[in-house]
Amino acid sequence: MSQNTQGKKYFGSDSTQLKEVFHYELSDSTLNGSYEAFYPNGSLQTFGWYKNDFPDSIWTYYYENGRKKAEGRFKIGIPNGKWNYYFENGNIKSSGTLKDKIKEGEWVFYFENGGEKSAGNYENNQKTGIWNYFYEDESLKAQSFFMGRKGTYKEFYPFGNVRMEGETLDEKSAGEWIYYYESGEVEATGNFENGLKTGEWKYLHRNGENKALGTYQDGLRVGEWNYYHENGTLQQSGVLQQDQKEGYWKLFYPTGELQGEVDFDKGSGSFSEYYTNGGKKASGQLVNEKKEGKWIYYGEDGRIDGEADFKKGKGYYKGYYPDGTLKMEGLIEDDKRVDEWTLYNPNGTLAGTYFPIYENEKPIFKTRQSKDFSEESTEGFDKPEYKFKRRGLRYFQYRINEYQGVILGTNPLWLSDSKLPIALEYYKQERLGYELQIDLIRDPFFVSESNIENDVLFERGSRLNFRQKFYHEDGKFGMFYFGHQISYTRINYKVNYLDRSIVFPGPQVVPGTLVESGFSYGVFIGSRWMRDVGDSGLTVDVFLGVNAANRSFDRNNEDAIFDEYFNPRIKSSLHFPVIFGLNFGFAGPDNKSKTQ
Repeated sequence: MSQNTQGKKYFGSDSTQLKEVFHYELSDSTLNGSYEAFYPNGSLQTFGWYKNDFPDSIWTYYYENGRKKAEGRFKIGIPNGKWNYYFENGNIKSSGTLKDKIKEGEWVFYFENGGEKSAGNYENNQKTGIWNYFYEDESLKAQSFFMGRKGTYKEFYPFGNVRMEGETLDEKSAGEWIYYYESGEVEATGNFENGLKTGEWKYLHRNGENKALGTYQDGLRVGEWNYYHENGTLQQSGVLQQDQKEGYWKLFYPTGELQGEVDFDKGSGSFSEYYTNGGKKASGQLVNEKKEGKWIYYGEDGRIDGEADFKKGKGYYKGYYPDGTLKMEGLIEDDKRVDEWTLYNPNGTLAGTYFPIYENEKPIFKTRQSKDFSEESTEGFDKPEYKFKRRGLRYFQYRINEYQGVILGTNPLWLSDSKLPIALEYYKQERLGYELQIDLIRDPFFVSESNIENDVLFERGSRLNFRQKFYHEDGKFGMFYFGHQISYTRINYKVNYLDRSIVFPGPQVVPGTLVESGFSYGVFIGSRWMRDVGDSGLTVDVFLGVNAANRSFDRNNEDAIFDEYFNPRIKSSLHFPVIFGLNFGFAGPDNKSKTQ
């Protein structure tokens, strides 16, 4: 009879850090029995079984954080049966059946937040029949129908209108495709080959007039391309090679006057822009069709009106009064003013600041005025349509009749991850929130310690989180917010080891405990949905971020019999765990602030 024995491999010839533990037959070195592989930090990487040198039975793969990476069945060394794949946060990534290593039957794919991403059937590793694709809010994003190698694809905007549609071959775009604006008008038409745009393509304005006409080759624009204004007049025209503008290009105003000209060499060249009367408006270099280096701007009278230094289309602009004193300054990116701009009076004093906002490619300005910003000093400035006074951070400014209340939240779905969050937040309407959340951690959750079998590791602990949230006004996707938190975590990992080596008076139970504790600080972004942001009612809160955490581990029993239970749990003291939360709750009571 052949004898089965245990073998071990280590990281490095002189290391004591285990890399693999396996079982084999002494007679012929055939692998038979359990197999374990470990990461360099000691955490379990793989666990499974061999039978006659082949992986057999259920195999499980893990991330370094201890969560499952994949789990499925092998049969004579080949994946067969149900397989599940997981994200590093523990949520399922995909699930389906493999038959001789090939996808068969129904498969479902998921977003990292747990929502369904796509679902459909495979036949011999090839998609077949109807496949549905979803946005993260669970609304239908697209639908495909596969028949053999061929298929059809239709994608939708979040509110339901068709966004694009066409045919596929081997899951790549093929043949004619049509793109639509959100309002339903045709935006573009053209052909694909092997997933890449090819041949003549036509782009249209919403009013049906041509927007661009040209040819693609292997997904890149080539040859002559013409671009048009909404009124049908030529906007610009020239030749492209491998998607880069080449040679002489002219730009025209909608009324037909020359707007600019440049002689391109592989997408780069000197650009000159003109006013409708022919006077120079701006000049500078383009590199890969983006502004680069020093640019000069001129007034209609020919004087220097401003200048900017660009890098890859992003530059800092300074505008001047006729006498050369500074008039305004701010950041330009892709020909749009961004972030905060500063305005100055002719005498050099601060006039105010404003934030440019673009709607339909046209700027609207929201401004903050300084005390000496008079109507007389605004002459020559871009005049704002909205004005408001600087009053400090809006998050800390009380408003008349604003809702203030308490939000109680939880989510029983987290029980599947062996924890239950209970959150209590003091909420101030669309501006500020202070939240205390306790996460009860138990694995298994609903089993008392007295009912847990010997030699089984279990967890008992809690996490205390204190958060400050800065809310923005309610919008289409709820109230966006950002915030930060401090947390304290304490988890007891316990096991009751049955020591069978004690012959008399019999096997004894030896308890062991590993205590993990630590503090962390984190930042996050999120969104809260409420039936009415100014009243009590149901609410949903979702957020995502990252922690910087420091933790320590303490064992009450250093006996080697507990190493296999506790060593995989002992990780580096400094780590950066992901913050993710999804809570359902209720806001109340009805309460309106009377403070101004």
